[in-house]
Amino acid sequence: MNSEKIKENQKRKEIEGFVTLLDSNNEMRRIYAIDSLQKDGSKRAIRILIKCLKHDVPLIRNKATISLGRLGAKEAVFQLNKRLKDRDLAVKNFTSEALGKIGDYRSIMPLFRTMNHEDELVKDMAINALGKIRAKLLEKGINFTPKQPIHFTLEHIDPAQHPKSFQKFLKEIRKGKNKTRGYWKLTAKQLMAMEGRLK
Repeated sequence: MNSEKIKENQKRKEIEGFVTLLDSNNEMRRIYAIDSLQKDGSKRAIRILIKCLKHDVPLIRNKATISLGRLGAKEAVFQLNKRLKDRDLAVKNFTSEALGKIGDYRSIMPLFRTMNHEDELVKDMAINALGKIRAKLLEKGINFTPKQPIHFTLEHIDPAQHPKSFQKFLKEIRKGKNKTRGYWKLTAKQLMAMEGRLK
């Protein structure tokens, strides 16, 4: 067995050990496991952290959310978006923070919905996250503002890569409530142009 395979086996056993710790009744051990998975940062570690987002204990969900945000794990965006509906307010807030760090456009609509929450801190965290996402997109030469949202939407969302997300995006804009439709200011002609990109 060559050195690479030995290291791979050691890493696998190490991660399996962290998974075992996650089932421990000792809170500190579970926290150590999540911190260790974040430090590992491998795809396998990220998959385990994503599973932790559904853990029964809010503290574990919080720690997993924080870790995924620090890792910039775009593969976790879909599940993190769901955590914006978590019953625990702290989880909601850490999720907004994580999504802001990741900076993926697929979190824009879920964060808009979160802005309508009754808790002021939850609202503020969602607004801050949207600001961070916008800043990250600007670094890539992508801009979206209340005055020029279509510039971002038409040119930089790839429907071929995320067809379901894009369809949902259009549907929510069409039926947008509260701040959503007013923010994007889309005309019927612009919506048709967006839908044309799916054909």
